[in-house]
Amino acid sequence: MKKFASSGNNPWKDVPIKLIFRVMRVTLILLFACAFYSMAEKATAQDARVTIRKNNVQVSQILDEIEQQADYLFIYNDQINVDRKVTVKAKNEPVSSVLSGVFNDTNVEFQLEGNHIILSVREKEPGVKMHVTIQQQGKTITGTVVDEEGEPIPGASIVVKGTLMGTVTQMDGNFTLPNVPEDATLVFSFVGMKSREVSVAGRDVLEIVLQKETFGLDEVVVVGYGVQTRADITGSVAVIDTEELLASSGSSAMQQLQGKTAGVYIGQSGSPGSSTMVRIRGINTVNDNGPLYVIDGVSTRNPNLSSLNPSDIESMQVLKDASSAAIYGAQAANGVILITTKKGTSSGQPTFSYNAYYGIQKTGNQYDLLNSDDRLAVEWKSQQNSFDLRGVTGIYPSHPQFGSGPTPTIPNYLTTNGAQGSQNINPADYSFPGNQMVPYSNTDWWDEVDRTGISLKSCGVK
Repeated sequence: MKKFASSGNNPWKDVPIKLIFRVMRVTLILLFACAFYSMAEKATAQDARVTIRKNNVQVSQILDEIEQQADYLFIYNDQINVDRKVTVKAKNEPVSSVLSGVFNDTNVEFQLEGNHIILSVREKEPGVKMHVTIQQQGKTITGTVVDEEGEPIPGASIVVKGTLMGTVTQMDGNFTLPNVPEDATLVFSFVGMKSREVSVAGRDVLEIVLQKETFGLDEVVVVGYGVQTRADITGSVAVIDTEELLASSGSSAMQQLQGKTAGVYIGQSGSPGSSTMVRIRGINTVNDNGPLYVIDGVSTRNPNLSSLNPSDIESMQVLKDASSAAIYGAQAANGVILITTKKGTSSGQPTFSYNAYYGIQKTGNQYDLLNSDDRLAVEWKSQQNSFDLRGVTGIYPSHPQFGSGPTPTIPNYLTTNGAQGSQNINPADYSFPGNQMVPYSNTDWWDEVDRTGISLKSCGVK
């Protein structure tokens, strides 16, 4: 490597001329590159194009869309009406063209300053401007925001409805909001509290009480390891409405679950008194295919929940996906049914409720059965057809009670030894056990056996 030594007061005396020109050339190239980059950036910002298709939306949504696509930042005050509804259909059009269409026939003008777009109200005549200034001036609203227990709420938000003008409460819950229109409505909000809207017409001092935001069971879902809001659930969880559950009758809560959620089959084995059969996602193994029941955190695999009063159930969830196995292990392979029962009242005061219902069972469609005469005719015809198929002649159908011949003869009594179709049997000849007698009858045994019975009944006081 060559070394250049300098002597005296001129350090460039011994530097080669070629190296000096090379440094100057690189410097000029860098200067031109920086200049072109600045011009290109400015041109890009001025010629930014956007694609927007919005129907009947607020101007604020159009401005947000432009900020996302073109990296602009809009600057405006509360005099700009951004709640006005507009329709924009632009495909790869400049931002200036889109804004010209949005603010057409209005007193709003825009100005591009680098990456900022300033929206302002177009100046009017002095008389009109003074009139608008007087109308925009409002009163000053002061007040305090507290909770239900009277404790001040610091950091609560107070906004004039429909505008961006607002403030927040101080540590002592007090607030001051100037230039509020006479007919304005203030919106008070705080995290964990219910929002409240208050009109300031005829009022200068406000005392606002915010109530706590409580979540009902229809907004949160029990998922085994805690609760989640319905919107945050990613697994397959079915939530059963307890009001719909109690609207249907059934001997147990599992029978009332039938038809309430997809993918859950409710049935019975068919044997009298058998427990309800529940299948989630079908039959998976040759062994037990029933789900795991978790009642107030206690797990059980006993499907007989007839001892659990459906009226005592506050919420019921069905975990149908495989993620339930991460909580309850292999015993949850066939799904999990989470049951949460009702708790005592928060006030400590006792409440009493009474409910009762009953159900009946009856035959919906009776079969049209043969009576005694029809049955005898069919049996007689059967024997005759058997003779005809075998080519037997000269023999008639016969029966110990109804004799023998082309048609049966019905006796007045059926006897132990056979009446042979005799209609002159004397009841006085009855003897036990050698000669027992019963009269011939056409009893409808279906009607005798079938009747309407009360099968479902419940009565509870709690």
